[in-house]
Amino acid sequence: MLDGGWGEIEADWGRMAIFDRCTHATISDLTVVRPRTWMVTVGGCEDAEVRNLHEIGACVGSDGVDIVGCRRVRVRGGLLRNNDDCVAIKAFHTQMAGEGWFDWSQDVRDVVVEDLAVANDSAGNALEIGHELRTDSVSDVVFRNLDILHVHGHGAPFSINCGDRATVRDVLFEDIRVEHHYDKLLNLRVMRSRFNQDEERGCIRGVTFRNVRVQQEAYNPGYTVSLIGGWDERHRVEDVLFEDFLLGGRKATSLQDLEAYTRHVGSIRFR
Repeated sequence: MLDGGWGEIEADWGRMAIFDRCTHATISDLTVVRPRTWMVTVGGCEDAEVRNLHEIGACVGSDGVDIVGCRRVRVRGGLLRNNDDCVAIKAFHTQMAGEGWFDWSQDVRDVVVEDLAVANDSAGNALEIGHELRTDSVSDVVFRNLDILHVHGHGAPFSINCGDRATVRDVLFEDIRVEHHYDKLLNLRVMRSRFNQDEERGCIRGVTFRNVRVQQEAYNPGYTVSLIGGWDERHRVEDVLFEDFLLGGRKATSLQDLEAYTRHVGSIRFR
């Protein structure tokens, strides 16, 4: 067990566990509680596995697992309860007080997150790619067999915030159950925020939602929306497929079923 002591012990701000440019690293059977910020960070690694991880994070910024500039990473099993992104995929270089300089700006490729339960509180998203994507490519990402227990805040169960220059492509969300969400269901956007530095915008190409089951409660209709939007006609969201996407027990057959707002998009299909 790792205990960050947030709310009780005086300590410097910092991430809980950092795996920096490792090869064939395994993080297994770990419980992490009371963090001050990110809980488990896998940065610039290759052939890494995070297995049977359990977390309880209450502070804003308590990301569960951040996979940054990595290739061939597997996250399997466990329960993540976070007050920020439960699982986030990023690429950037950074210098943090007390932590030194990290260059995790390599392309991201071949990441699988599966057999996991996640619960997101008031900040962040359940499953996130972004915001920081200061690399050329993020590709071949799979989220599979997941239970999203809740997303209580302004975030979304499914989120791609392409905030820098990267092309995000070939992303699969498959066999996922969503028990509770409120503000947004989908958030697929090419955008820019305070977390981004690249002048060039990226794009999103090839996102598939397959066999997704989303529960609906009385407070969802009229309040919950989906956002799918590019930056301009050169930096678009393209080739999005919804296959057996059930919302409140009914199969979604159009953007209207998802209460979706769109701009600069192409080829959104339902089947």
